[in-house]
Amino acid sequence: MPLALSATITAGIAPLLFVQILYQQEFYTANLLMFHRWMAILPVLIVAFYMLYVLKAHRLEGRVWIQSLVALLIMTSIAFVAWSWIENHLLSIDRDAWAPQYQSGSMVYASSSIAPRLAMWIFAALPVAGSAVLWQIRAGASGTHPRLAADVARLIASVAGFASVAAAALAWPVIQHAAAPSDTTSRPWLILATLAAAMGGSLWCVIAVRRPTAAGVLTLASAASGLFWLGVLIAREAARWSRIGGSELTTRHSQVGTVAGAAVFVAVTVIAIVVVGWILVRVRRSLPAR
Repeated sequence: MPLALSATITAGIAPLLFVQILYQQEFYTANLLMFHRWMAILPVLIVAFYMLYVLKAHRLEGRVWIQSLVALLIMTSIAFVAWSWIENHLLSIDRDAWAPQYQSGSMVYASSSIAPRLAMWIFAALPVAGSAVLWQIRAGASGTHPRLAADVARLIASVAGFASVAAAALAWPVIQHAAAPSDTTSRPWLILATLAAAMGGSLWCVIAVRRPTAAGVLTLASAASGLFWLGVLIAREAARWSRIGGSELTTRHSQVGTVAGAAVFVAVTVIAIVVVGWILVRVRRSLPAR
């Protein structure tokens, strides 16, 4: 989990920077209107990050209640961050709410779309998490008895199958609600996401009933989760564009597209790959022989 959260934060930096460049007025307006509520995601995320390491501490082994409380704190913190991002996004595309929000002085943006949207992202994340865990179980990283590992894998597959269908069911009303009434650009991508979720749900059921860590079916289920995310993310962006897109943003996008930096990007990428590779080699060499 610490590795997964680190990867999530690192992978989210570039999109965050581009959102600020491409949607300056909308993004910064929502930030300022939410004020301290929006900035609270930083200390909350820091607490969640370090609590993940506390959860792995040897001193807590066997102390189920303490481990449960720490895990609950982590889950609540990450859910708060997700809720804050959704709130910020919906406020940024709701221009009619900006003036009343400022006049009221409230740092909370109330919308009936927040709860189902948060539920959709949570359900969409579960098959991804299930894929990650099942691949680790298949690699023998769980360290548990094979029969117990198989039972856990079946339980995870059952949850992932249900979550795939639930995420697809929520995607249509959630994204269409955020789009302009006349927008149809997001529908093809929602269809792709729905088909991927249907395929993923079927494959997860196969995994739950039959061999829970069969490489072929697990590969297809993981690919279906990736296709679902691709469709939903593009549909989400199309819905946002239908609300706030225009000639000014098109010009800004064109200007951003002319900004060079490919050489720097390639150089930094090569350095990062070399450094990470060197770390992996050092760690592998330091492990005791099996």
